[in-house]
Amino acid sequence: MAARRGRTWRVLLVLGLLLVVYGGAVAAFLGPDSSVTIGTRTVPLTAAGTAVSTHPEITAFRNIDMEVTASAPSGVFLAASHRVDTESLLAERSHFEISKMFFGNVDGRMLTDGPPATYQDLRPDRLVGWSQVSPESSAAVRAASDGGRDDDPSFPEISTVVVPLGGAPVDVVAFPVSPEESVTFSLGVHSERAFVLHLALAALGGLLILVWWLLRRRRLRAAPPEAPRTVTPVAPPPTASTFSTRIRPPSPESNLPAPYRRTTLTAGLALSLGLTVAGCAAPRAVPVSQAPAARTAITLDEAAQVLDNAPRLVHALGFTAYPMWAVAEVPPSRDQPRTRLAVLTRDAFEKPWRKAGTVKIVEAAPPPGNPTSTVTDAVRAEAVAAGAAIAEFWMTGSLDGGTKIPSSVRKERKKLLRNGVDKTSLWVVGGAEEDVRIVPVVGGNLALISHRLHTPEERRLTSAVMLRTGRRSEVLGSTVASPGR
Repeated sequence: MAARRGRTWRVLLVLGLLLVVYGGAVAAFLGPDSSVTIGTRTVPLTAAGTAVSTHPEITAFRNIDMEVTASAPSGVFLAASHRVDTESLLAERSHFEISKMFFGNVDGRMLTDGPPATYQDLRPDRLVGWSQVSPESSAAVRAASDGGRDDDPSFPEISTVVVPLGGAPVDVVAFPVSPEESVTFSLGVHSERAFVLHLALAALGGLLILVWWLLRRRRLRAAPPEAPRTVTPVAPPPTASTFSTRIRPPSPESNLPAPYRRTTLTAGLALSLGLTVAGCAAPRAVPVSQAPAARTAITLDEAAQVLDNAPRLVHALGFTAYPMWAVAEVPPSRDQPRTRLAVLTRDAFEKPWRKAGTVKIVEAAPPPGNPTSTVTDAVRAEAVAAGAAIAEFWMTGSLDGGTKIPSSVRKERKKLLRNGVDKTSLWVVGGAEEDVRIVPVVGGNLALISHRLHTPEERRLTSAVMLRTGRRSEVLGSTVASPGR
């Protein structure tokens, strides 16, 4: 029994030493910033002035953060974005791609397709949609905007961005401001709590060693002193009557209940394992999918940068390539007493979002539905039929029994005729499938349909139609505007 207890406390000592060595070594290796640099590469002179991006394999990991640092003497713009964006921006332009990453070795290749991807040509600081912009680059853009120097932000020489990797397709891109300078690109890994976690493991190991020392000291103090050894003459074998019952004094360790001793050891093991697992799950590589991953067209914050008034919500689908579109709902304001639905389109990541049409509706549209739901051919056919009914109404004033047209839309047509437009000259073109945009909403689908209204002056007609399964399609609103509005 005593030997078993001795082994138990020795396990505490060994475990404590392991935790101290492991936790202290890893904490010293990471440093207080919890970062480890993998490698650094200055791109060759042939890539001077062009963008530097990461290959898809570089960011194909989970459960880890990648720290990217870029520098150039005259300043550098550094940001990360969805791969759909970076491919749209760089696919047909020459740039340097980081494609190799080993400890102490970061390298890549020059892709020479098309004109060079330079800061001067693309102005990446003006693009809406970067998933992350380095704090240094963001501060430079904000300072330029506040100082009225939108055309000339003063970017810092060194910029760093930490990108959480969760398996999503993301790329990091750096643009040197000067067309004659090359970027120095550094890759590393970062864990927000790794340094503190491993210090805690080392402290736990020290605590286990302290517990072992205190228990050992207590046992040594309680042990009876050894009697001096003396040589005694050999006595004759004792008879049965000379035997006496001798009871060994209990060890101080045995005063601790057995369940308590087991719980102490189990708690130490569980706590150390729990800290490790909770602090950082094991990083692992993920396969790079050959099929392009979808990118949500626009977020609410991005839509607020595009529109004059902040939208209440956006209806945005996932797209695997440009062009993209989305629908933003703008609540009533002092200047606009009615809710508006704005159709936003974007041809490429380097192009700005533009407003392709606005329709006023009496009531708020239903909230967005499941963005992954598929628009069926039957729904598209119903939307095209509604578009034909809207065109017929604006040309002739007749109401199609298959589509419900509210009184607010009928008033809009009368208002147009009162402003001097001859009803015999009205001609409506469009409303075909390529002019229809459908988003899922609660209770059905919302279709935004575009027409060209000739009076004979060409104007833009945008209509919102609610499509409900088993019910008549209902026009929520139609708005006529000049093509540029």
